[in-house]
Amino acid sequence: FTNKDILLGMSFLDKLYPHIITKIHWWFTTPCRQKLGAKRVNNKVRKTTPWIKGSEKITQKLENVIQSNHNIEIIIFSINKIKLLQDKLELLYNDNPLQGWEKHKTKIKIELIDENSIVTQKPLKYNFNNLTEFKMHIKELLDNKYIQESNSIHTSPTL
Repeated sequence: FTNKDILLGMSFLDKLYPHIITKIHWWFTTPCRQKLGAKRVNNKVRKTTPWIKGSEKITQKLENVIQSNHNIEIIIFSINKIKLLQDKLELLYNDNPLQGWEKHKTKIKIELIDENSIVTQKPLKYNFNNLTEFKMHIKELLDNKYIQESNSIHTSPTL
């Protein structure tokens, strides 16, 4: 049971093709033909206010939401919860791409269909500034051992 309201915009409804509204459900059909059902819940916290007709733009203020201290406590509690989750996630994700490499080591080998053919493609043309930047990045990747030099006869442009 929830006391949250969901506002569905027209662009959202356009993406979820036909929608069928029944007394207790709102059924959507996704582009891959899956049916999703959202249960309709009457929110007792909201007070009813008549819609004020104005211009075609959505400029009307939302006056039918009751503000209370209880809502503020919930928001503060949610922010504290997010901080706890962020602290746990920082242990798993950081700026070091090799963290956990030994545990989940992945090496890739590309095998050619015809081993006797040589794959070559002429190099792309870059301006001097781009070449300088590419060399700097490649040097950094080599120094940190993220990539290794290759003397393969097969060539193709990168970056």
